Amino acid sequence: MNPFLTFLVPVGSDPDQLRETLLSLAAQTSTSFEALLVRTRDEGSPTGLSTGMSSVALDDLLAGQPGTLRSRLRTLEVDAAGPLGWLEPALAQAQGDYVTVSDGLTWFAHWVQSCQQHAGDGLRTLRGLVLHQEVTSAAVGGLAGVRATGAPARRGSGVFSVLEHLGPDPTASRHGFAFPRAALASADPLVEAPLGTAALRDLVLRTVARTGITEVGEVIAIRSAQGPEEDPADLERLLAVVDGRGWQLPPGSLSALVAGVGSMTDPSEDLRHQLRLKDDHIVNIEAQVARLEQRVARLEATLTKRDAQVARLRAKVAGPAGKAGDQGAEEPGTEATSRWGRRLGRTSGRD
Repeated sequence: MNPFLTFLVPVGSDPDQLRETLLSLAAQTSTSFEALLVRTRDEGSPTGLSTGMSSVALDDLLAGQPGTLRSRLRTLEVDAAGPLGWLEPALAQAQGDYVTVSDGLTWFAHWVQSCQQHAGDGLRTLRGLVLHQEVTSAAVGGLAGVRATGAPARRGSGVFSVLEHLGPDPTASRHGFAFPRAALASADPLVEAPLGTAALRDLVLRTVARTGITEVGEVIAIRSAQGPEEDPADLERLLAVVDGRGWQLPPGSLSALVAGVGSMTDPSEDLRHQLRLKDDHIVNIEAQVARLEQRVARLEATLTKRDAQVARLRAKVAGPAGKAGDQGAEEPGTEATSRWGRRLGRTSGRD
């Protein structure tokens, strides 16, 4: 039976980040997943890999993972062919119904389970929220790891936006997506080569346009790595391509909107910050309302139990009154008892 979700994990040069990613996969509450670790070959590099991590280092890292996770790990080596050239051969090896790209992400334990709960007919792209946090390498008890240097923060809105996805802040669009594998497999082409470092953004937009999107509505991961840098020229080319498609607005309208976002003044940025605070406040209020609804449900269950207790007490009180009304009726066995009494009387008379 195929797993529900395939994690495509490009192997970078940071073993600490990869270790954190793998540990987060080992903690998943659902085990219906696999992880495909993808390394790109580069004959000109000292290691033969463009990622900078040697085969020995990766093998040692994988050997230290729990056995329940190692059985779900596979490795794949592909030829380097552009910033996203690894994706097509990796997708050909994926077995999950859904595919998610895990690049610098530490996943919360419920991500696979949340995807299963929101997948529906399995035809829509799923999106969860990702927090961003700065970290530094650290050693704890002799083991390598990372230490946070700041509080996690959410960037971008809670719902998918084409405008935000094309905006100047790349982290605002880097949330957790799970794509139907069939939708990616039928994309032609899978990667727009001229878009270079912006190819992943383009792939997300084209897939969402075809499948629609379902918001999971939960924070599902933390991004501690900035991810690959994007060439501003590639972003301009992407904007021109998307603007010409006219998906949601007439062709040529999108560029002006994105340019407006990129030229925000300080007062406008302050207003955006205030809107984010209000959005977070609304989320907190919704959480409080949910807790109150749960409390009301518990009180209603308690009242139902109390009503049942009152009904039983009323039945007990009504019991003696009912018996008093039946005192005029002869109880079972009374006639036989009377005959036995008369017989005893006759016997005592003869004595």
